[in-house]
Amino acid sequence: MLGWHSFSPDLPVGRLDLHVSQRRALLIVRYELVGTLIRGERADALGALVACAAAIAQRLKTDINVGNGCLEWQLAPDRAIAMQQAFPGFRRVRKTKPLKRGMHYLRLDP
Repeated sequence: MLGWHSFSPDLPVGRLDLHVSQRRALLIVRYELVGTLIRGERADALGALVACAAAIAQRLKTDINVGNGCLEWQLAPDRAIAMQQAFPGFRRVRKTKPLKRGMHYLRLDP
């Protein structure tokens, strides 16, 4: 994602790594934000990235019938609690076959 950073427009401020499955939810497997963003900017950038990923999940489902329209987020246990508080639309889900062992998963339904 490009944004305003270090007094310049259109600089990379964050990115999401997504896993696309034919029949399952679009999965955020990793996120990364520029380390020099201030606290408010970090929250705004991450919120914009998550909103973009949710829109992508919907478009994949409606336009080309890929996935189920949901967005899931794979996080370490300590980060999952913080992200669920920051993004109350996400709910915790249990995976019978997690992509990565020991991770927690949050889901945003359409």
